Amino acid sequence: KSRFDATIRRVVLLTAAVAVAPPRASGFLAGGGPFRCGAVRARLVGTAEATPPSSLRAMAPKKKPRVASKQAAAGPPDDTADAPSAPAPEAEGPAKPPTRRRGRAKPEAATTSDEEAPKAAEDAAPNVDEPNAEAKPPTRRRRKATKATKAEEEPPETAAGDATKEGSASEQAAEDAAPAKKKAKKAATKTAPEAIARSPTPRATSAATLGGGGGGPLFKILSVNVAGLRATLDPTKGKVDAFAAAVRAEDPDVLLLNEHKLNPGDVEAAEEKLAELFPSLSHRVFACSTAKKGYSGVAALCKAPFSSSENTDENGVSLDFPGNPFPQEGRVVSFDVLSGRCRVVAVYVPNSGQSLERLPARVQGDDAWDRALGRYVDSFATTPCLVVGDLNVAHKAIDIHNMYARPTFEELLTDDEMDAEVLDRQYVGIKAAKSQAGLTPQERLSFSRLLADAGLRDAFREFHPNARGVFTYYSQRVVQNRPLNRGLRLDYVLASDSLFAAGARRADASQQQLRLLDAFVLDKDPPIADHVPVGCVLGLVSAGESPSD
Repeated sequence: KSRFDATIRRVVLLTAAVAVAPPRASGFLAGGGPFRCGAVRARLVGTAEATPPSSLRAMAPKKKPRVASKQAAAGPPDDTADAPSAPAPEAEGPAKPPTRRRGRAKPEAATTSDEEAPKAAEDAAPNVDEPNAEAKPPTRRRRKATKATKAEEEPPETAAGDATKEGSASEQAAEDAAPAKKKAKKAATKTAPEAIARSPTPRATSAATLGGGGGGPLFKILSVNVAGLRATLDPTKGKVDAFAAAVRAEDPDVLLLNEHKLNPGDVEAAEEKLAELFPSLSHRVFACSTAKKGYSGVAALCKAPFSSSENTDENGVSLDFPGNPFPQEGRVVSFDVLSGRCRVVAVYVPNSGQSLERLPARVQGDDAWDRALGRYVDSFATTPCLVVGDLNVAHKAIDIHNMYARPTFEELLTDDEMDAEVLDRQYVGIKAAKSQAGLTPQERLSFSRLLADAGLRDAFREFHPNARGVFTYYSQRVVQNRPLNRGLRLDYVLASDSLFAAGARRADASQQQLRLLDAFVLDKDPPIADHVPVGCVLGLVSAGESPSD
């Protein structure tokens, strides 16, 4: 009997809890819940209907029943909390218990009662008979997809008459064509980048125009940055034909190669290929990097043998200079030409690096590369010098394509004196160039100092001081740089003052003196690498004569 009384009490308490529970709990009990037996379920529901709500609440536990947080927040105030709830309707058949969804629950109406729950559920359910009905509004992730497919999901309108349909179709076609018209208009208004015009730089092609009637033979020097000699000589790379054609067309007495990137063990094979291409250039010397494989390197190929002197080794060449901060990188080959009348210094100046990590070694302090090179050239006091090669610096505004877009470009051309104030004015609007290797103010100012310390001149600018759009390097990171003529002038022929008439010493009129007769940039030929060849022409002229431009 005690067990029976305890069971009855549990059932009565559970029934009381169901009577005051939210709709989901009542539906859960009426829909099957944990009570699998239909008779017990019917008896419990009948007991709940027959028992007065006040008695059920008295028998219920004193603990406040759990209510959904959103219902409690939006529900009635506390003074109406004792209002009785309507009993849950008896289910006509077994219903599937509600499953628990993961994530954020769907919001429910705050004032939904047990009787309104089925209607609210029915209203919330999608109407499958209506094509526009949706189970839920589009979320943020589905918003783009909803907009893109809106026209396809909308049902055709039932407007009367074919005219309305044709009008709708025309409007839809106009809307579809609008983006295309907008793109076309934008493309029309967008101006294509303009190519930088190149000034003509006529070459002196005869002995008469070169020497002004002087009687000595001409001597030509050609310098090419090949950016890897093995790739240049490889027939499968497509560069060897352009390289051979450029050299044969100029037929130089001295051919200088920058950045050949050969290891010492690769020189013999390269010499054999070069001998096949240029048999007249039979005297060759290579400076290779031993600090890093496949890096740097300078070479010289000459028709005449190298003549030894006090400034060269037994082979007539020197592969270094005093104070060189990069002695193991193979960046220098110097030798005498024209029976000791002139000294040629072929150099490949170190790049300052993408992060300018080598900039101090290039330009700062008396031990820097530029200072040591200036002292070395100045040591040949009685012998004129030529410094030829890739010097890795764009000196003036006219040598930098970025400057051409400046509104004040014409004013920049008048900046003959290079100082910090002048350079700061040039970088207005192009601050990024100020920290780019080869364009930094430090390198440009140091180059001016090198010219002054060593008594050198920019040979090309001596013959073509106002030539615009003449560059020797085109970055391959942008394909259109070369077609649009957007480059830098990094390769030079620097000549001693004595090689120009204005800087020559007085001499007897019967004597012949060595003069620089021409300097050129071969930027119109098919490309060999990212650099173009540069060169110069020397000749003997009578004292007092000057080469004609």
